[in-house]
Amino acid sequence: MATTETKKKIQKLMIDRDVKGAAIARKVGCTRQNVYHVITGRQVSPHIRQAIAESLGVKVSELWPDETSEEAA
Repeated sequence: MATTETKKKIQKLMIDRDVKGAAIARKVGCTRQNVYHVITGRQVSPHIRQAIAESLGVKVSELWPDETSEEAA
């Protein structure tokens, strides 16, 4: 589950890089609510996490360091 720190980090990166949740959703083919649910930790989706990380120019492990290894297992 995403921590408040993770959520704030993603939100700051989105603001700094002018990335909108709707743009990520279009890229993935889901709703922006799905994107925000992943950001807040209400939903876990490796596919959406990857799209968020790519859109922000970072690795998934930088945003979700504690959970990346669990997803790969």
